[in-house]
Amino acid sequence: MGFRFKRIGSSPTSASEGGGVFDKFDNYYAEQTGQMQKHQFEANLSGGTVTTTPTYKIHSFTSSGSLVNSGLGSKGSVTILLVGGGGGGGTDAYGENRGGGGGGGGGVNAFTSQTILGSTSYTVTVGNGGAGAPSTGDTPTVPLQGGYNGESTTFGSPTQPIEITVGGGGGGAGHSPTGHQASLSFSTTGSGGGAANDGTGGEGGTYGNDGGNYSPGGTSGGPGCYYCGSGGGGAGSAGGGAAPAGAGDGGNGKTYPWIPSDLGDGGLFGGGGGGKGHTGGNGGTGGAGNGKSSGGGSGPGGGITDGSGVSGEANTGGGGGASRKAVGGAGGSGTVLVYYPI
Repeated sequence: MGFRFKRIGSSPTSASEGGGVFDKFDNYYAEQTGQMQKHQFEANLSGGTVTTTPTYKIHSFTSSGSLVNSGLGSKGSVTILLVGGGGGGGTDAYGENRGGGGGGGGGVNAFTSQTILGSTSYTVTVGNGGAGAPSTGDTPTVPLQGGYNGESTTFGSPTQPIEITVGGGGGGAGHSPTGHQASLSFSTTGSGGGAANDGTGGEGGTYGNDGGNYSPGGTSGGPGCYYCGSGGGGAGSAGGGAAPAGAGDGGNGKTYPWIPSDLGDGGLFGGGGGGKGHTGGNGGTGGAGNGKSSGGGSGPGGGITDGSGVSGEANTGGGGGASRKAVGGAGGSGTVLVYYPI
């Protein structure tokens, strides 16, 4: 086989076949061609908003899209965080001052040790938050005034090498003079919605926790919480039950050590929404992870005004806050984070 580089003169030093001085351009071209071939066999991931540090990359998806590996090589040791949409808050159409349950936080889980194959595109589906319960003022309707479940978030599909999913949060329970609504339990993997002023909170799934349960107390029309709503479950802890002191708080969200504090709510996702209080009771606060408060009163005897529940923050999976004679807060949409070391 002939020598691959061009010789342009003689040299007293025979560094290679036949000796000679080599054209620098030919040497450079050969080196760069080798580097190009090397890079073709490495992974090259794109999609979402990319955060790069000296030690890792994160692809953040706040809406549906695709993660694409345009390189021929696979990328191993990938962690994929999925956050489902939060459940909407419930409301209460009863003639007295009572309250609905907070929406459950979306399911949250980090799927570790995933491999992204070369020359492959993966579908990313970010779940929307559930709508809050519609307002009917003093005119109750059937079905009762519960919030709606949040949507699931999925990475991949049945026709792709990976398909992983977490469920959305359950809607908060509602109430009317015709009956009490059990909280909507999102039976796959999200957190359950909180109970209204009577009943049991929704059951949490694999990647969530239960909504809070009702506990009677206080005096109708007086100090204390007579018929308050409970908080929605969070990905990190269960929702708080209504008690004489006030409506239930939403459960806290969940985080992982590698998640930066500028994502989610200080790195937390999937907090439950707060329950709505009755006159004289406290409104529940949203769990950390941006489940939001119902915006209730300041303390026993302080009074609770009618008003819409506060919606969970976008891309946190937070549950919506509950309401009374107004619209429940909507759940926050979910998110997807793809993390890997570099």
